[in-house]
Amino acid sequence: MPVLTVEAETVGEAWEKAVLSVWKQGIKKMTQYKMAKKGRMVNMLSKAATALIVVDIPLKEPRLHAGDAVGQQAIIGGYLDEIIEGTKDFYVEEGKWHYTYHQRLMNYKPPALPPIDQMDRILKGLMEGDLFSRRLQAVTWQAWVDGESANPPCLQRLWITVPTADSEKKPGRRYRVNLQSCWRSRDLFDAWSANVNALIELCRRKIVEPLNEAFQNRRIKFEVGRYVDFSNDLHIYEKDFKEVEKFLKTLKKKKTLGERPEKRRKGVSFDVLVRLGKR
Repeated sequence: MPVLTVEAETVGEAWEKAVLSVWKQGIKKMTQYKMAKKGRMVNMLSKAATALIVVDIPLKEPRLHAGDAVGQQAIIGGYLDEIIEGTKDFYVEEGKWHYTYHQRLMNYKPPALPPIDQMDRILKGLMEGDLFSRRLQAVTWQAWVDGESANPPCLQRLWITVPTADSEKKPGRRYRVNLQSCWRSRDLFDAWSANVNALIELCRRKIVEPLNEAFQNRRIKFEVGRYVDFSNDLHIYEKDFKEVEKFLKTLKKKKTLGERPEKRRKGVSFDVLVRLGKR
Protein backbone atom coordinates (compact mmCIF):
# COMPACT_ATOMS: atom_id res chain seq x y z
CA MET A 1 0.00 0.00 0.00
CA PRO A 2 1.25 3.52 -0.73
CA VAL A 3 1.68 5.62 2.41
CA LEU A 4 0.59 9.25 1.89
CA THR A 5 0.94 12.32 4.07
CA VAL A 6 -1.24 15.41 3.78
CA GLU A 7 -0.79 18.61 5.76
CA ALA A 8 -3.28 21.47 5.65
CA GLU A 9 -4.56 24.44 7.61
CA THR A 10 -8.28 23.65 7.28
CA VAL A 11 -10.45 20.56 6.91
CA GLY A 12 -11.62 21.72 3.47
CA GLU A 13 -8.06 22.10 2.25
CA ALA A 14 -7.11 18.71 3.71
CA TRP A 15 -10.00 16.97 1.93
CA GLU A 16 -9.07 18.47 -1.44
CA LYS A 17 -5.40 17.51 -1.05
CA ALA A 18 -6.31 14.01 0.14
CA VAL A 19 -8.63 13.40 -2.83
CA LEU A 20 -5.89 14.53 -5.22
CA SER A 21 -3.26 12.37 -3.49
CA VAL A 22 -5.31 9.17 -3.32
CA TRP A 23 -6.57 9.61 -6.88
CA LYS A 24 -3.07 10.10 -8.28
CA GLN A 25 -1.01 7.85 -6.00
CA GLY A 26 -3.45 5.29 -4.64
CA ILE A 27 -3.47 1.73 -5.93
CA LYS A 28 -6.41 -0.14 -7.44
CA LYS A 29 -7.74 -2.43 -4.71
CA MET A 30 -10.71 -4.77 -4.61
CA THR A 31 -13.39 -4.22 -1.92
CA GLN A 32 -16.04 -6.40 -0.28
CA TYR A 33 -18.90 -4.25 -1.61
CA LYS A 34 -20.89 -4.97 -4.78
CA MET A 35 -21.97 -2.82 -7.71
CA ALA A 36 -23.85 -3.46 -10.92
CA LYS A 37 -21.64 -3.71 -14.01
CA LYS A 38 -22.71 -4.95 -17.44
CA GLY A 39 -25.88 -6.46 -16.05
CA ARG A 40 -24.38 -8.37 -13.13
CA MET A 41 -23.23 -7.70 -9.58
CA VAL A 42 -19.46 -7.64 -9.13
CA ASN A 43 -17.04 -6.59 -6.40
CA MET A 44 -16.36 -2.89 -6.45
CA LEU A 45 -12.84 -1.56 -7.00
CA SER A 46 -11.30 1.35 -5.15
CA LYS A 47 -8.33 3.68 -5.31
CA ALA A 48 -6.67 3.17 -1.91
CA ALA A 49 -3.72 4.20 0.24
CA THR A 50 -2.62 4.33 3.85
CA ALA A 51 -2.80 7.99 4.85
CA LEU A 52 -1.82 10.41 7.60
CA ILE A 53 -3.67 13.74 7.41
CA VAL A 54 -2.87 16.73 9.63
CA VAL A 55 -5.20 19.73 10.08
CA ASP A 56 -3.57 22.62 11.94
CA ILE A 57 -6.62 24.86 12.55
CA PRO A 58 -9.68 22.57 12.56
CA LEU A 59 -12.27 25.26 13.38
CA LYS A 60 -11.18 27.61 10.59
CA GLU A 61 -13.28 27.85 7.43
CA PRO A 62 -13.68 26.17 5.07
CA ARG A 63 -14.58 23.24 7.28
CA LEU A 64 -16.32 21.68 4.30
CA HIS A 65 -15.07 22.10 0.75
CA ALA A 66 -17.34 23.84 -1.75
CA GLY A 67 -17.10 20.72 -3.93
CA ASP A 68 -18.04 18.30 -1.16
CA ALA A 69 -21.81 18.12 -1.64
CA VAL A 70 -22.12 14.81 0.23
CA GLY A 71 -20.33 16.16 3.30
CA GLN A 72 -22.46 19.30 3.32
CA GLN A 73 -25.65 17.26 3.08
CA ALA A 74 -24.54 15.03 5.96
CA ILE A 75 -24.17 18.05 8.25
CA ILE A 76 -27.56 19.42 7.17
CA GLY A 77 -29.03 15.97 7.71
CA GLY A 78 -28.09 15.81 11.39
CA TYR A 79 -24.88 13.80 11.38
CA LEU A 80 -23.42 15.88 14.23
CA ASP A 81 -26.33 15.01 16.52
CA GLU A 82 -26.02 11.35 15.54
CA ILE A 83 -22.41 11.31 16.77
CA ILE A 84 -22.59 13.75 19.69
CA GLU A 85 -26.10 13.25 21.07
CA GLY A 86 -26.89 9.69 19.98
CA THR A 87 -30.02 10.51 18.00
CA LYS A 88 -29.80 7.22 16.09
CA ASP A 89 -28.73 4.87 18.88
CA PHE A 90 -32.25 3.44 18.87
CA TYR A 91 -31.42 1.71 15.57
CA VAL A 92 -28.90 -0.41 17.49
CA GLU A 93 -31.42 -1.20 20.22
CA GLU A 94 -33.92 -2.27 17.54
CA GLY A 95 -31.31 -4.50 15.88
CA LYS A 96 -31.31 -2.51 12.62
CA TRP A 97 -27.72 -1.24 12.98
CA HIS A 98 -24.69 -3.02 14.40
CA TYR A 99 -23.36 0.12 16.12
CA THR A 100 -23.22 3.91 16.21
CA TYR A 101 -20.12 5.88 17.11
CA HIS A 102 -22.02 7.64 19.89
CA GLN A 103 -22.92 4.29 21.42
CA ARG A 104 -19.38 2.93 21.18
CA LEU A 105 -17.71 6.11 22.51
CA MET A 106 -20.20 7.13 25.20
CA ASN A 107 -22.11 3.97 26.02
CA TYR A 108 -19.46 1.29 25.50
CA LYS A 109 -20.78 -2.04 26.78
CA PRO A 110 -18.20 -4.66 27.79
CA PRO A 111 -19.52 -8.12 28.70
CA ALA A 112 -20.73 -8.41 32.32
CA LEU A 113 -19.75 -4.79 33.12
CA PRO A 114 -21.69 -1.51 33.29
CA PRO A 115 -21.61 0.74 30.19
CA ILE A 116 -18.67 3.18 30.00
CA ASP A 117 -18.81 6.80 28.86
CA GLN A 118 -15.29 6.99 27.47
CA MET A 119 -15.50 10.69 26.58
CA ASP A 120 -16.48 11.49 30.15
CA ARG A 121 -13.48 9.50 31.38
CA ILE A 122 -11.21 11.55 29.13
CA LEU A 123 -12.75 14.78 30.44
CA LYS A 124 -12.28 13.69 34.06
CA GLY A 125 -8.71 12.69 33.28
CA LEU A 126 -7.96 16.20 32.01
CA MET A 127 -9.81 17.89 34.85
CA GLU A 128 -8.43 15.85 37.72
CA GLY A 129 -5.16 14.51 36.33
CA ASP A 130 -2.26 15.57 34.14
CA LEU A 131 -2.98 17.58 30.99
CA PHE A 132 0.02 15.95 29.34
CA SER A 133 -1.26 12.40 29.97
CA ARG A 134 -0.74 9.87 27.17
CA ARG A 135 -3.47 7.57 28.53
CA LEU A 136 -6.60 9.46 27.48
CA GLN A 137 -8.24 7.46 24.73
CA ALA A 138 -11.54 5.96 23.62
CA VAL A 139 -11.93 2.78 21.55
CA THR A 140 -14.81 1.43 19.48
CA TRP A 141 -13.75 -2.14 18.65
CA GLN A 142 -15.46 -4.96 20.53
CA ALA A 143 -13.50 -8.11 19.71
CA TRP A 144 -16.26 -10.41 21.00
CA VAL A 145 -18.71 -9.19 18.28
CA ASP A 146 -16.94 -7.09 15.65
CA GLY A 147 -14.58 -9.75 14.33
CA GLU A 148 -17.51 -11.66 12.83
CA SER A 149 -19.66 -8.68 11.90
CA ALA A 150 -20.34 -7.76 8.26
CA ASN A 151 -20.42 -4.08 9.32
CA PRO A 152 -17.80 -3.43 12.02
CA PRO A 153 -16.86 0.15 12.94
CA CYS A 154 -14.37 1.96 10.72
CA LEU A 155 -13.24 4.29 13.51
CA GLN A 156 -11.03 2.38 15.93
CA ARG A 157 -9.64 4.84 18.45
CA LEU A 158 -9.57 8.46 19.59
CA TRP A 159 -6.57 9.83 21.47
CA ILE A 160 -6.63 13.21 23.19
CA THR A 161 -3.76 15.12 24.75
CA VAL A 162 -2.58 18.63 25.63
CA PRO A 163 1.00 19.19 24.47
CA THR A 164 2.50 21.11 27.36
CA ALA A 165 5.59 21.09 29.55
CA ASP A 166 3.60 22.44 32.53
CA SER A 167 3.60 20.01 35.42
CA GLU A 168 0.29 21.47 36.60
CA LYS A 169 -2.47 23.70 35.24
CA LYS A 170 -1.31 27.30 35.51
CA PRO A 171 -3.63 30.34 35.84
CA GLY A 172 -3.57 32.66 32.87
CA ARG A 173 -2.45 29.95 30.46
CA ARG A 174 -4.14 28.91 27.21
CA TYR A 175 -3.92 25.22 26.34
CA ARG A 176 -4.64 23.51 23.02
CA VAL A 177 -6.46 20.18 23.14
CA ASN A 178 -5.13 17.94 20.37
CA LEU A 179 -7.30 15.18 18.90
CA GLN A 180 -6.06 12.18 16.92
CA SER A 181 -8.15 9.43 15.33
CA CYS A 182 -7.30 6.00 13.91
CA TRP A 183 -9.42 4.28 11.27
CA ARG A 184 -9.14 0.79 9.76
CA SER A 185 -11.15 1.77 6.65
CA ARG A 186 -12.32 5.13 5.30
CA ASP A 187 -14.49 6.39 2.45
CA LEU A 188 -12.64 9.55 1.43
CA PHE A 189 -14.97 11.08 -1.11
CA ASP A 190 -18.34 10.46 0.59
CA ALA A 191 -17.64 10.31 4.33
CA TRP A 192 -14.28 11.78 5.39
CA SER A 193 -15.32 15.42 5.84
CA ALA A 194 -18.47 14.62 7.81
CA ASN A 195 -16.53 12.17 10.03
CA VAL A 196 -13.80 14.69 10.75
CA ASN A 197 -16.08 17.62 11.49
CA ALA A 198 -18.24 15.48 13.78
CA LEU A 199 -15.20 14.36 15.79
CA ILE A 200 -13.88 17.92 16.03
CA GLU A 201 -17.27 19.07 17.30
CA LEU A 202 -17.37 16.12 19.71
CA CYS A 203 -14.02 17.25 21.13
CA ARG A 204 -15.13 20.87 21.31
CA ARG A 205 -18.48 20.22 22.98
CA LYS A 206 -17.62 17.28 25.25
CA ILE A 207 -14.06 18.19 26.20
CA VAL A 208 -13.02 21.79 25.46
CA GLU A 209 -16.19 23.63 26.49
CA PRO A 210 -16.59 21.73 29.82
CA LEU A 211 -12.91 22.39 30.59
CA ASN A 212 -13.35 26.11 29.98
CA GLU A 213 -16.40 26.18 32.23
CA ALA A 214 -14.61 24.28 34.99
CA PHE A 215 -11.45 26.43 34.96
CA GLN A 216 -12.78 29.90 34.10
CA ASN A 217 -12.38 31.11 37.69
CA ARG A 218 -8.68 30.25 37.49
CA ARG A 219 -8.32 32.15 34.18
CA ILE A 220 -7.27 28.97 32.38
CA LYS A 221 -8.50 28.65 28.81
CA PHE A 222 -8.70 25.69 26.46
CA GLU A 223 -9.16 25.59 22.69
CA VAL A 224 -9.37 23.01 19.93
CA GLY A 225 -5.84 22.31 18.71
CA ARG A 226 -4.32 20.27 15.90
CA TYR A 227 -6.27 17.33 14.46
CA VAL A 228 -4.42 14.25 13.19
CA ASP A 229 -6.21 11.58 11.17
CA PHE A 230 -4.71 8.15 10.35
CA SER A 231 -6.37 5.63 8.03
CA ASN A 232 -5.06 2.13 7.29
CA ASP A 233 -7.11 2.08 4.09
CA LEU A 234 -8.29 5.48 2.83
CA HIS A 235 -10.14 4.95 -0.41
CA ILE A 236 -12.29 6.30 -3.21
CA TYR A 237 -14.91 3.79 -4.35
CA GLU A 238 -15.37 2.89 -8.00
CA LYS A 239 -18.98 4.12 -7.83
CA ASP A 240 -17.61 7.63 -7.23
CA PHE A 241 -14.91 7.64 -9.92
CA LYS A 242 -16.95 9.73 -12.36
CA GLU A 243 -17.85 12.27 -9.68
CA VAL A 244 -14.19 12.54 -8.68
CA GLU A 245 -13.24 13.14 -12.32
CA LYS A 246 -15.84 15.93 -12.51
CA PHE A 247 -14.54 17.45 -9.27
CA LEU A 248 -10.94 17.41 -10.48
CA LYS A 249 -11.96 18.86 -13.84
CA THR A 250 -13.71 21.73 -12.05
CA LEU A 251 -10.65 22.33 -9.88
CA LYS A 252 -8.42 22.45 -12.95
CA LYS A 253 -10.74 24.91 -14.69
CA LYS A 254 -10.78 27.22 -11.66
CA LYS A 255 -6.99 27.09 -11.44
CA THR A 256 -6.74 27.93 -15.16
CA LEU A 257 -8.99 30.96 -14.58
CA GLY A 258 -6.63 32.10 -11.83
CA GLU A 259 -8.99 31.53 -8.92
CA ARG A 260 -7.16 31.49 -5.59
CA PRO A 261 -7.17 28.17 -3.66
CA GLU A 262 -8.99 29.74 -0.69
CA LYS A 263 -11.80 30.97 -2.93
CA ARG A 264 -12.30 27.72 -4.84
CA ARG A 265 -12.54 25.76 -1.59
CA LYS A 266 -14.89 28.09 0.27
CA GLY A 267 -18.59 27.34 0.08
CA VAL A 268 -21.39 27.52 2.63
CA SER A 269 -19.96 27.96 6.12
CA PHE A 270 -20.14 25.17 8.68
CA ASP A 271 -22.34 27.18 11.06
CA VAL A 272 -24.86 27.92 8.29
CA LEU A 273 -25.02 24.21 7.40
CA VAL A 274 -25.67 23.34 11.04
CA ARG A 275 -28.44 25.96 11.24
CA LEU A 276 -30.03 24.62 8.07
CA GLY A 277 -30.16 21.21 9.72
CA LYS A 278 -32.04 22.63 12.71
CA ARG A 279 -34.91 24.02 10.63
